[in-house]
Amino acid sequence: LNSYNTNRINIVLSDYFSHLDRFRFLDNNSQPIDHSPQVSVLSPSEVAKLEPLFFLPRRKKTLSSYVEFGVSFNNLMQSCTSLDTNLKLVFDQDQAYIVKASRKEAKRNCVYVSLQSNASSIDKTKAYFHALLLTYMMQKYAPVEDAKILEIEERANILFDPLFASFFEESQRAGWDLSKTGVSSRGYGFTFSREIF
Repeated sequence: LNSYNTNRINIVLSDYFSHLDRFRFLDNNSQPIDHSPQVSVLSPSEVAKLEPLFFLPRRKKTLSSYVEFGVSFNNLMQSCTSLDTNLKLVFDQDQAYIVKASRKEAKRNCVYVSLQSNASSIDKTKAYFHALLLTYMMQKYAPVEDAKILEIEERANILFDPLFASFFEESQRAGWDLSKTGVSSRGYGFTFSREIF
């Protein structure tokens, strides 16, 4: 199969981010980014050899264990603070999702993703990539205190565009069809009205 599901994209992104880490590209510094290192993506046949055949309970935590994907907008608002920048991207750049990190129970770091109701498969791929990038960076610098979360979010936002462009290109080269991505979700979506009353 040449489309990403939750298991496949987790395998691919864990491998992808670990390769990027070798270039020290994900270090939390303020250097400007205009390109990303060329990192290949595992092909569908390579992932098929790594993908579990049975859907057994996970014994160890993966990057996706810290991601709440497709949460309601209300849940996002209750769980996170400082959403100004995220909402600006939705309004000004018509971004189809909001990704935000926060602290959860037992002071566990968590990344929340809320999707617009009309988000396409590629939008969902972008949102999932963004969430796992942020999660990977937070795990790298764990434990992350509240003040550090905003700093890591800013760095992840700077890295996102060049990294996702490279990932998209490498995914297509490896034989993946991103228009058919199906990632497990809570199933919520939000809609913003631009009308002024």
